[in-house]
Amino acid sequence: MSNEDCINDLSRYNGYMCLNSAMFHTLEEQTIYTAIRAIQKQIPKKINNRSVIKNFPISVHGDCPTCGSKNLSSADTDYCNACGQKLDWTDDNLKD
Repeated sequence: MSNEDCINDLSRYNGYMCLNSAMFHTLEEQTIYTAIRAIQKQIPKKINNRSVIKNFPISVHGDCPTCGSKNLSSADTDYCNACGQKLDWTDDNLKD
């Protein structure tokens, strides 16, 4: 099962999409909302303000698309150290 399939199943189980809800009527709704948010962070998002540093080893720097954390480096992590979002360091438009 893909992450997207899991999010869809959890959303249907909950009876409605609660992705942006801050109000919960039951513990079950809060649990499903938390599970959906955790799964969403496992889906890689392209970084913002991508730049390539051509030293050894070559690294890519950029900002987290979810929380905006600045100056993340591909040499350090595949995840944002502030919010846990999985990061996609690739850019189809640039040739490194």
